[in-house]
Amino acid sequence: MILDVFKNLVIPPWVRIALKILPWALLAPCFLLGQCSGARNERAKVALAIEKANTKALETDATANDHASSTRVEDAVQNANTKKDLYDAIAKVPDSVPGPARVALGCQRLRKAGKEVPEVCN
Repeated sequence: MILDVFKNLVIPPWVRIALKILPWALLAPCFLLGQCSGARNERAKVALAIEKANTKALETDATANDHASSTRVEDAVQNANTKKDLYDAIAKVPDSVPGPARVALGCQRLRKAGKEVPEVCN
């Protein structure tokens, strides 16, 4: 009954063309806006992944720095102890008696010079 009224209605050709174009004209911006939104979401996901990777790298770096710092402190203490032990060992040797290395060096110098070598060098 209602459709019969519309059947007798005369529609101008420009309206028919407009009715065919109108749905596409409305759908095109919606599609384009949807594409922009999808690209924005993808960029946000990539930015989040980059931020997570940076955070993990910073945590790894901080752990490595802490470990390196503690290792440097341990090495410094060990070096100080070694230096102290060497100084103590040198201080224990009496100055009146030359060490075996000093005697050997003296003997070698005498031999090179062609001088008479004492009994200690034999």
